[in-house]
Amino acid sequence: VTAKQLEFMREGCAREVRRTLAVDKVRAGNRGSHRYSFDSSGTGNQLHNPEWAMLVDLPTVTPILTAIFGSRDYHVKGARGDF
Repeated sequence: VTAKQLEFMREGCAREVRRTLAVDKVRAGNRGSHRYSFDSSGTGNQLHNPEWAMLVDLPTVTPILTAIFGSRDYHVKGARGDF
């Protein structure tokens, strides 16, 4: 990723961390105490956010996925992560 994309992703992560922690004042977590997944939206992923969506088709990632699946005929179903 470029420096600009990295900064964009960091800002998106910080926003989603704030959003998640705002509803968990006791830090119970959604994966155990003080452990969270980026799923505060309840959608099961973060692809609705442009920061995660931009990661779907990177020039460094797409060739790897194409090689793994043997074609470009694959679907990305979700994207999130833990913190």
